[in-house]
Amino acid sequence: MSTDASGPLLTLVSARWTSPRTVEIEGRAGAGVTVEELVVVDGDGIVVTRVGVDRGAEDAFTARLDLEPLVPAAGGGRRRARWAVSRPARRRRPVPTASRARVEVRALVDGETVVAPWNDRPAGGASRRLGTAGACDGWLVRLSWEESGLEVAAEPVVAVLGHQAVDEGGLALSIDAVETADVGLRYGGSGGEVVPCPRTRGGAWLVRLDEARAEDADLVVSSGGRRSPVVWGPATGEAVGDPATGVRTVRRRNGRVGVTRAPAAVVEDVHVSDDAVVLEGTAWGLAPGGARVVARGPRRVAEVSVHARGARFTAAVPLAVTGWYGEDSVLPSGRYELAWASGDLEVPVVCEPTGLPDLPLSVDGARCRTEVVATSGNRLAVVTSPPLRPDERGPAAQERLRRRYDETPSAPARMAYFECYYGASTTDSARAIHDELLARGTGVDLVWGLADLSVPVPEGGRGVLIGSREWWDVVAHARYLTFNAGVPPMLRRRPGQTIVQTWHGTPFKRLGSDRGTVRADQERFLPALKRSVARWDVLLAGNPHSAEVFGRVWGYEGEILQLGYPRNDALARADDGARREARARLGLPADAHVVLYAPTWRDRQRLMPQLLDVERVADALGPGGVVLQRGHMNIRRWESASSHARVRDVTDYPEINDLFLAADVAITDYSSIMFDFSVTGRPLVFYAPDLDDYRDRRRGTYFDLEECAPGPVVSTTDEVVEVLRDLEGTATRYAERYRTWCETYNPLDDGRAAERVVDAVYRDV
Repeated sequence: MSTDASGPLLTLVSARWTSPRTVEIEGRAGAGVTVEELVVVDGDGIVVTRVGVDRGAEDAFTARLDLEPLVPAAGGGRRRARWAVSRPARRRRPVPTASRARVEVRALVDGETVVAPWNDRPAGGASRRLGTAGACDGWLVRLSWEESGLEVAAEPVVAVLGHQAVDEGGLALSIDAVETADVGLRYGGSGGEVVPCPRTRGGAWLVRLDEARAEDADLVVSSGGRRSPVVWGPATGEAVGDPATGVRTVRRRNGRVGVTRAPAAVVEDVHVSDDAVVLEGTAWGLAPGGARVVARGPRRVAEVSVHARGARFTAAVPLAVTGWYGEDSVLPSGRYELAWASGDLEVPVVCEPTGLPDLPLSVDGARCRTEVVATSGNRLAVVTSPPLRPDERGPAAQERLRRRYDETPSAPARMAYFECYYGASTTDSARAIHDELLARGTGVDLVWGLADLSVPVPEGGRGVLIGSREWWDVVAHARYLTFNAGVPPMLRRRPGQTIVQTWHGTPFKRLGSDRGTVRADQERFLPALKRSVARWDVLLAGNPHSAEVFGRVWGYEGEILQLGYPRNDALARADDGARREARARLGLPADAHVVLYAPTWRDRQRLMPQLLDVERVADALGPGGVVLQRGHMNIRRWESASSHARVRDVTDYPEINDLFLAADVAITDYSSIMFDFSVTGRPLVFYAPDLDDYRDRRRGTYFDLEECAPGPVVSTTDEVVEVLRDLEGTATRYAERYRTWCETYNPLDDGRAAERVVDAVYRDV
């Protein structure tokens, strides 16, 4: 039998304790892996126990491990237990020490039985919340991740936490110990100072935290020169404490008892419906009045009020939301980290290490799939994803659908498929082409690929979820497939199909093969790029600069059409009425002084750095000023969020042209919006405090911004404010540069680019 298999073949989904010595393990197997049994093996390679598995749908498997054989027999000690002798001269008593073993998975791979390795970092991290169910008969059995993989240990215990109660000024705790012992609080970890606890009249131990030392300590017993931790028992109950001060007992993941006063919002129950995730719990050391729960996702922040009854709270994280245009929508797909916010204090929403044993909790709703997960640090998060059916979800299902797609005969229909930013929006040049086809009354079926059901579908079109069976049918039969970013690698161009690449902007930052000096994975990246480019039939370029760069850096030898950028048609045709309508859609006053701040992202940096002090800018604008802040699509969130009344985060607003139309001035750095916004003729400010780093080390640029920019290039917030105070003077000083810029980069942005593109490309619909 082989001892290992290459790569992480198995994912631990959850480990649920069903008794102090029995654990139910649920996992997923990798492609081509058939799990046979789970085996517990001690340090000498001897099998302690083994159990078969129940294989479920797809690649899922479950097994119930009885770990009783790992525990030494009372009064003796089996082969797997090790014994030591305590050193104090007054006592020579055999003391059992921990017994350790590893959990292996025997599986069939290519007809051979192997020991398949675990993947200990699945999405959500919930499988790392392993821990223990509590001590039983003097032993504590627990699971943990170690260097050797998934391990199980049996440890002897000296003291178990019994009855708990709140006492004036502290906690009254009873301790069940094997012999008479003193109880104390140990501050500062294993080698820290131990402060004895007095006894109450009823014989319990009075536990008070010393505020001068720390807000967290471990409960220990001392006897005969030895200190041993107090551990949780299976019948101990939940943590108790004083919610007002936050002082309470806590269960460590290793089963030991701690005492803390750290503020915490601890969830004890979760319910999921189509509309919301409802959390119920206790606020420790927090003031529930006026508090809220914040759910921070990659594109949106959802806030809900907290309904409090004393220290108990209920909060509902909304899944059904109102879209930007007032329509009923759903929370965009992503991971939403939960935090309790009260005044200036913000703490994570958590569960106890062994609390909420049913996590991860998954619910398939009509408009999204929702999971509630807990990280290895017990933090709770809500993860939403598109509502794909079980036979559409996961790598195995997608592989079956791909094979079906490959076997489907080519029969292009009168259908045009559009995909914008991998389905995250329905805008850009594809939207202008869609509108032109609709206006001409072609009757063509206009279909948009959607990342999830939060993405609004344009009038006259229909949406399909990317990865669904319907999506695979659409991309198999559409006459035209239009993308503004990467083409899905599993798609191929069939006879009679045309793949159109519009891209998503004029290049200022380096692309493709030009990124070699700043892209560490360039050798791996370029072959994938070459395969994608080979499937393009038509490439749009808004100007000669784009045409030269695109063809060269992507190695594209096909047709490049310079017909203007369809996505800028709305800007070129806009009048005062369009500007008023854009502001109304954004909920902005018609007379507001609107500043748009839209920087690009930094490679290998998924948090958007808050370089510009937007609150300082908003204050400088005065009561009638508003700052619209838009992050790049590649970021997860801003590094810091603003609560300023006149700073609005519009990162997830669907149509960027509305932001351009609404703004009196745009502030950017290296984003391609510098080319699009200049179609409006309104002022541009370039806030570039890291220009040298971005140009010379991080990404690289195609021209010198300071020499060519149609507006001032500044590096401090104060300089930005000064420019905003004299926009008329700025426009005058940069008028000649602005004119040259537009002649160079917007020569065909006259409002009719979509007409020309449809005439040239979409002739056969």
